[in-house]
Amino acid sequence: MEALSGLSARSPLPFSVYRLRSTVYRFVMLLHRDGDGRVSPSNGSTEINRDQPGSQEMIGRRVFYEGRVQGVGFRYTVRHLATGFDVVGWVENLIDGRVQMEVQGAAEEIDEFLQAIRDSHLRGYIDRVTIDDIKPTPGLKGFGIRH
Repeated sequence: MEALSGLSARSPLPFSVYRLRSTVYRFVMLLHRDGDGRVSPSNGSTEINRDQPGSQEMIGRRVFYEGRVQGVGFRYTVRHLATGFDVVGWVENLIDGRVQMEVQGAAEEIDEFLQAIRDSHLRGYIDRVTIDDIKPTPGLKGFGIRH
């Protein structure tokens, strides 16, 4: 905990903490391979099982990021962060200089994922974020980068 001792309650966490969370998440999911259908053991991609009894309601969100968000590894960082959360979707650059992301999952998981993006080193590149609710797309698997 010494590495985190200099952080105040409002300080964003270092990017390495999200890498650790991602690694722990994957390890725990390997232990529950067939338990809740959230990780496909064959390829390790995230998959939401909408037919699972007791599953949380799945929602979708479309997010637009404005600022200096292209040419700085934004999409690749977002894809990496997504591996630590039970979300599916995609991220892409737009012609007008913005980055668009569509993400699906449980509301709490999406909120935590979006907070991780805000707390990461990407925060310095983001000037404005617009979030809209959308209807989830059935059968969407993994989290990828669209070109």
